[in-house]
Amino acid sequence: MPGHIAPGSAPVLAQRVVHSANRDGPRGATLHGMSEAAHRPVHSLRRAFAGSRIGRGPKHDNQSFELTWVQQGHIQFDLGHSTVDAAAGTCVVLTDEGQNTPVARAAVLHQLWLPGAWLEEAAGALGPRAGAPRVAAVHPADSRLTAHIRLVMEEIGHGLPASDPGMGALMDSLLFALVRGSAPEVPHRQRDVRIQRALERISVEYADALRVEDLAEAAGMCRYSFLRAFRASVGESPYQYLQAYRLERAAERLRLRQDASVLESALACGFGDPGRFARAFRARFGCAPREYRARHD
Repeated sequence: MPGHIAPGSAPVLAQRVVHSANRDGPRGATLHGMSEAAHRPVHSLRRAFAGSRIGRGPKHDNQSFELTWVQQGHIQFDLGHSTVDAAAGTCVVLTDEGQNTPVARAAVLHQLWLPGAWLEEAAGALGPRAGAPRVAAVHPADSRLTAHIRLVMEEIGHGLPASDPGMGALMDSLLFALVRGSAPEVPHRQRDVRIQRALERISVEYADALRVEDLAEAAGMCRYSFLRAFRASVGESPYQYLQAYRLERAAERLRLRQDASVLESALACGFGDPGRFARAFRARFGCAPREYRARHD
């Protein structure tokens, strides 16, 4: 299997291969003629890390396209010349060229590896304007590609076999999405360890009453310098990032904790005002919290 964070590099809560099967069986007509490369196993992995220790490495060559959905926490990929930083809810797409060293703490990750031959065949089916990504990128939580990657990984996690026609269609659709929209939605940025420390504090203490001053203290910066640096590095204000992080965690609880009420989920994720939570949730996910839970029941 392609390289990934070393098992002994951080306290591991869960570490298991959730799917490894051949992509044969009934499939859509669009990629009916996929080459032999498309019948190799689909490798995916779920990893959970807890505690304050940072898990790093191992450094490895990218032999396949590496897709990572960050369900919780934060992960960084050191590409040598630059870094890719991804927060909860986002997806990272690394190309099959170069090397990377993953770094994670207090994170739950879902990873999927796709051979380059699959993307090349999908691009060939779409025509000359399609192509595999050639730049590592972080795709926002609300992007279509992230939603697609997340759906595939959730179905794999629920045990849908590769021989199922639905899984074949999902995988083909994901391949098309990757080659049709190869331009990165959020370019990777140069390393700023100060902002990374603030992001790590959010991933651990998001349910607490965090202030800008608390995050600036974690970064070792004054308030105004921190605000400018945070927006330059992350692309949004600390408040916007924290709000989105809390909403993603609340949505996760609604999906996975059927015993917890909407109010309990809101309070557990740092929302003290139920009305404000409901409005923010609808603005991000397009429906009320109760409706969202019903859709994922």
